[in-house]
Amino acid sequence: TSIDWDLKNFAGIPIASGVYLIHINVPGVCEKVLKWFGVIRPPDLDSF
Repeated sequence: TSIDWDLKNFAGIPIASGVYLIHINVPGVCEKVLKWFGVIRPPDLDSF
């Protein structure tokens, strides 16, 4: 099972660039901590 993330927070605002620690806990199955570094560039709408 997987979940796609559109890189927006719960309010629909794009997240900031930076280091993220993602904690996943499934009781009785597993627990995992992911380390993710994301750089999000603003779209360049003038080049289209």
